[in-house]
Amino acid sequence: MKIARALGILLLLAAANEQALAQGEGWLGLSATSGGVSWNFQTGKRVELPAEARVTRVEPDGPAASAGIRVDDVILALDNDPIRDGRELSEKVRLKEPGSAVLVRVKRRDDILEFKVVLGTRPLSREVHPGDRAMKRVPVP
Repeated sequence: MKIARALGILLLLAAANEQALAQGEGWLGLSATSGGVSWNFQTGKRVELPAEARVTRVEPDGPAASAGIRVDDVILALDNDPIRDGRELSEKVRLKEPGSAVLVRVKRRDDILEFKVVLGTRPLSREVHPGDRAMKRVPVP
């Protein structure tokens, strides 16, 4: 009984901490690759991924979707700062305030495009989609 109560308190504290952190971070509403080595389960072979921030998912109602960014776009720069991979993109976006406007430069096929994106606030609850490494985030009542 005491363990269950302690666990409940820890979950409440974790949810409160997550909410406090998420409210101060910018959110673009997309997932992007980070390069390195991956595994192709269909062929059973290692696959070398290029070091780039290729968009793998765009949240339907997120800031990136509203601006026109699409799956398979490659993010080249954020506010004219070059982006090497998805990890760097995530780090730079999280340092920005929700509601701030950023300039995102992407490569789409052979074209270089720029989008003005107003960053949102990271949702507290989101489903995990194939390819995402994030755990399901569930707010605690």
